[in-house]
Amino acid sequence: MSDSLIREKPTAFGSSRQNNIYNGHSPLKLFTHAKLTITEIFKNIASYVNDSNTYLNDVIKSDRNLISKDKYKEIQQLKEKVSRILSIISRDHMKVVFFGRTSNGKSTVMNAMLREKILPIGMGHTTNCFLQIEGTDKNEPSVLIPGSDEPKSVNNLSSIGNALSREKLDSDSLVKILWPKEKCRLIRDDVILVD
Repeated sequence: MSDSLIREKPTAFGSSRQNNIYNGHSPLKLFTHAKLTITEIFKNIASYVNDSNTYLNDVIKSDRNLISKDKYKEIQQLKEKVSRILSIISRDHMKVVFFGRTSNGKSTVMNAMLREKILPIGMGHTTNCFLQIEGTDKNEPSVLIPGSDEPKSVNNLSSIGNALSREKLDSDSLVKILWPKEKCRLIRDDVILVD
């Protein structure tokens, strides 16, 4: 990959990484750019593999003895591998998942990253389900609860995400928090936080 992705260029005001932080650009732009570059590379590879596969199919139709069955299977497996890799790197978001024991500060860290107390924290307050925080272009934050298509106000989240609440969600439930991208630079660049 390009040297520019790895090497920091010093400037009169410090490193380029420091300048990016001060002028409002997220360091995650590097990852977004790298992801787009890698996706384009694999799209090209997939195109070549598909063209080769079409050619091989035509060759096999004309003379089955020209290519062994083992070689043909191997080429089909390569085509599937490239397709799987492309589907993985083409995903829309990068997920950052927080793991840890109960009451170890996962939600506190996420609140600090969001610069606002959204997730339930404190003695006796634990998140009893999965919470996914992703960016939205809307100005008002909202919550999507499993089984409901109607977004709810973020003010209700502490009662929903709290293990002590009356509304009990299954432990494998995923509550989506749609947070305005303008309020948190971190989630502007296709990052999703999962607690």
